[in-house]
Amino acid sequence: MQVSEKKTFNLLRSSVTHLEDFCNEIFYEIFEFLDFYHIYEAFSKLNSRFTNLVNGSNISIRFNLSKTSKSAFQHHYEHMIIRNEYRIKLLYISNPLIIDYVFSSSILSKLIHLENLNLHNIHSKYIEELLMYLICMPNLSSLTINCPNNLTNKNFIFQQIFLLPVLKYCKLSFEETDKSDSLSVATTKHSSIEQLTIIGKVNVNEFITILSYIPQIRRLSVSNIYESSKYQTKKFNPIVLNHLTHVYLNMKDVNFDNFESIIKNMSHQIQVLYISTKNDELFTTANHWQELIV
Repeated sequence: MQVSEKKTFNLLRSSVTHLEDFCNEIFYEIFEFLDFYHIYEAFSKLNSRFTNLVNGSNISIRFNLSKTSKSAFQHHYEHMIIRNEYRIKLLYISNPLIIDYVFSSSILSKLIHLENLNLHNIHSKYIEELLMYLICMPNLSSLTINCPNNLTNKNFIFQQIFLLPVLKYCKLSFEETDKSDSLSVATTKHSSIEQLTIIGKVNVNEFITILSYIPQIRRLSVSNIYESSKYQTKKFNPIVLNHLTHVYLNMKDVNFDNFESIIKNMSHQIQVLYISTKNDELFTTANHWQELIV
């Protein structure tokens, strides 16, 4: 009985897998799901093998600093960010003090391999400087900007963002904007954006012009499209978006005729159309929708 128990114990011991037994490829896959701060703190000081793994070029570095204090960020910056600036692929910041710190340094100009940038609570005074940095990020495919105060030139910002060569996802949030220069209709240069969300006010003319820049769009959401007596709705050539399948529009004082002229030429591939509007009873008339759908 004792011999049998001893053999069983030895078999169990021999079947135990130690952390160090995993190959490097397994750790690379695990690291894909972790923030680099946690990778660094957990693995970098274990032994020379893990130090080399953490410092190796095969890791995609992601920093989510949304809940990080300024003092903690300064530690991250000195010990992790500066040393790995050319390897960072994701950066998420929401603390305005950290954003101030980032723009007072030159770090953004060195993030040439960045693929995903998420900036919340960024002051409008930094937007134009940010746009200059974005142009130098050839791999940037996802961009989220949340600006809690007035933008000085909204349409210029749109135009610069549409120049980013591989951008697929873009979400822009802004408050009431100051007067912007008009955005000209796209003729030769078009954006690669496939999903666009705008949380802010856009007049009908701006909305139609934006459509001309995004022929690859699949999902489109705009929180406040408005029509005003200050802006006469212009006549545009039909804009066809062959890939568009999901549309979410919140409209204010936009009459049904103008909406119809926009939407009927937009795409025949639309699967989901969500409309919220006020002050035009034609939007509730079944016949108009039947004609539009057919």
